[in-house]
Amino acid sequence: MARRQSPDGTEIWLNWAVWSFVEKCYVGYVQATITVDNSAIIGYVFFPNSWGKGYAREAVKWMINYLVETYQNLNFCADVNVQNHRSIALLHNLGFVRSTFFENIQSNEDEFNHEVQYQKR
Repeated sequence: MARRQSPDGTEIWLNWAVWSFVEKCYVGYVQATITVDNSAIIGYVFFPNSWGKGYAREAVKWMINYLVETYQNLNFCADVNVQNHRSIALLHNLGFVRSTFFENIQSNEDEFNHEVQYQKR
């Protein structure tokens, strides 16, 4: 979908739209930010009608494999709202472990949420 760099050149921004050949539509997207310290900060959004069908697992797994082959020696991390049980299960399934708890993170809606960071090496 997009491949760009931060204006200062310290981060690589990668984004992919996820298309379902079965459903013949987009089902979500995955993204990664590669930093100068060899971190890969990953994120993903899947549309509710695609939940529970394995799209997220396959797409995130594909993205991680691509990043490992392309950039080597990355430390992966993802921040997740503590109430997002599907996303937490996905990360566990992909070998991520709970790392850091963040309390009262402000969201776009001026609400405060608790988040947990998961890491994979």
